[in-house]
Amino acid sequence: MAADKKSKGTKKSKPKATNNSKLSKCKLSVLKYSKKKKVVKCVKYLQKILKKQKVYTGKIDGWYGSMTVTAVKKFQKKKKLKQTGKVNKNTFEY
Repeated sequence: MAADKKSKGTKKSKPKATNNSKLSKCKLSVLKYSKKKKVVKCVKYLQKILKKQKVYTGKIDGWYGSMTVTAVKKFQKKKKLKQTGKVNKNTFEY
C-alpha cells in the first residue's frame, strides 16, 4: 500500500496540448486558401478544430482548399462573424 501512495503522489502528468494551443502558435499568413495541394501543419490544427465544431467533414489533410473555406464560413456564421472563408484576426481569436 505504501508503494501505491508513493506512485500516486510523485507521478505528475503533463497536461496535453490542445489543438487550440497548437493553432495559437501559427501565423495567420499560413492559414489561407491554396490552389496547390500544399500541406501545412497549422491547417491540420485548424481542420481538427473545425471538425470538433462539426463544421468540417473532410479529411484532416493540411490543405486549405474549398472544403476548408466552406467550413471556415460555417464557423464564422455560427460565431456571428463576417463570412469570408478566410481566417482573420477575429476568427482566429475564437
